[in-house]
Amino acid sequence: MDDSVIKVLRRNGSWEKTNKHQGPGVDSKKDFSKLKTHDEGFHLDEKFEILAKEIKKRMNQRGTNISQHIKSQNNNSIENNKDISEPIFQDIEKLKSQILPYLKNIEQLIIRKRNHLNNISEIDKELDGIYENISHIKNNYLDTINKLKNNMNFFDDSLDIIKSAKEEK
Repeated sequence: MDDSVIKVLRRNGSWEKTNKHQGPGVDSKKDFSKLKTHDEGFHLDEKFEILAKEIKKRMNQRGTNISQHIKSQNNNSIENNKDISEPIFQDIEKLKSQILPYLKNIEQLIIRKRNHLNNISEIDKELDGIYENISHIKNNYLDTINKLKNNMNFFDDSLDIIKSAKEEK
């Protein structure tokens, strides 16, 4: 038997009762078969019930002590190490399964962004082409205007020559 079980039995007085039932020089198997009655079986159940209660009580105390110890460690680690944030007793697979949908969504958004950026760059190329075409038309029109100005100057010069010839009379 485990030491803690023996201690519990001694504390409850059950240890002495079990030793009294076994006399010296008596075969324990024969004695057990002879003495086993319904009342003794029930008495054995009571002993195990006491033992089970004691074990539960100790497990609860141990669980309380562990949870208090974990809380104090968390408080100390938060106070002492504010930069370090280590999750305690967390299942990494559960975290991965929670984060995975977000990662897939991010991947889709990145693909959409690339497509939009490609579309924007194509639109910019088309706009640059249109800009060049309009600039070319503008330059051609300005050339035409300059030629017309020169022609107008030719007409003005011709008229000035006629006026000056008339004034020379």
